[in-house]
Amino acid sequence: TDLNGRYDAGEPVAAYEPVFLVRTDTQEVVRDAYTDADGRYSFALPHGPAAEYRVFFGVPSGRVPTQFQAT
Repeated sequence: TDLNGRYDAGEPVAAYEPVFLVRTDTQEVVRDAYTDADGRYSFALPHGPAAEYRVFFGVPSGRVPTQFQAT
């Protein structure tokens, strides 16, 4: 809630929010999921050649995302 880009003690979890696994070289969404009631999520990695991935979170209506790697 302090918009510092980090989850701090006492802040609400991002429950039931969309999460996307994106392949960095193609920008393809290769997996998607939703967080659980505790804000946790997981993906089964795709089969095939090794690749790099990034995780992106959907932004709920009425919320503002913080910057990537905010300090």
